[in-house]
Amino acid sequence: MYRHVDSSEVTADVSAKIANLVSTASVVYAFSMSGVGGNPAGVVVNEPSTSITLTVQKAVASLLNFPETAFVERKSATDCTSSDREGNIERCAIRWFTPNGSEVDLCGHATMAAAHEILRNDSSKTLIFETRFAGEVIVRSSEEGYRMEFPEVHLEYNAQICRESRASFNCYFTKELASPCPLELLGRTSLGDLVAFGDTQEDIENLIVSEVRAALLTLESAGEPRKAFSAIRGLIVVVKTPRYGSTYDFASRFFAPHIGIDEDPCTGSAHCFLGPYMSRILGKVRVAGRQLGPGGGGLVICEPLEAGRVALYGECRRKPSKLPSSREQIPSVECTAPADAQHGRSGMT
Repeated sequence: MYRHVDSSEVTADVSAKIANLVSTASVVYAFSMSGVGGNPAGVVVNEPSTSITLTVQKAVASLLNFPETAFVERKSATDCTSSDREGNIERCAIRWFTPNGSEVDLCGHATMAAAHEILRNDSSKTLIFETRFAGEVIVRSSEEGYRMEFPEVHLEYNAQICRESRASFNCYFTKELASPCPLELLGRTSLGDLVAFGDTQEDIENLIVSEVRAALLTLESAGEPRKAFSAIRGLIVVVKTPRYGSTYDFASRFFAPHIGIDEDPCTGSAHCFLGPYMSRILGKVRVAGRQLGPGGGGLVICEPLEAGRVALYGECRRKPSKLPSSREQIPSVECTAPADAQHGRSGMT
């Protein structure tokens, strides 16, 4: 977890580098909907043969104060194989940090934001992001904006077979809410997210962020059974019956106070579980997920693939690369995602 950067680590040169990266970072809203909404991510793209220390990465993410900031290190031509060059593939390393300095295992929206910064000037490329914890992530342009291939996230712990876990969730979480919401605990994912189903979209819309935060902290410290509730990353609440007339298949919200995000506007990693799961229970090849987060939330199109992979599709919109002292003063700048590069599906080993 995060520790505050020791002032002894921040020399004048380091301080200047941090200030420069903050002022030149790009701001991209991923999973937006026709130019509105989306989840903001800071993006710092590092050219080959240069590096950014962990101390600098954490400080920049903290100062930018977006749900996540992506740090991308572009690979040099010598790091690419002949097949990469023939296929117009560029390889990059990527890491993601939250404002409190936590490094996350997987982040969908900041990956899309980083891809947008590279592909908006060359939509014919395929990007392969090499991650520390989630293998390779493939991104390319598509008719929906961008298409990203991630590993599918599975249930690590199924609360449906453990009455004790469900009872504890109802006792220590649901009853802590000032306005109780009927939620049924499904389980916990391999990323450490609890998943709970609500009855109606209105139920989850009425959840109050401060109450959810307090209830999650109460739940984690409640004692037995600890297997389901210790070391929680976040909470996904979802309904499979959205409001009548909606153009999406399910609706959700995501809360992660443990990593410094009280509520996330739109969460790609959560849809790496929700997409395949909802596809199976709804009997659809593709499903559209509407996340009801702050700032308008976002929309994620999900398509389960073979070999335990899932494709997420979405749009981006952009803000100016130079940040003033107050982000609220930045006017929105819309952009059109690159045209479909007409690539076929690419498998991964």
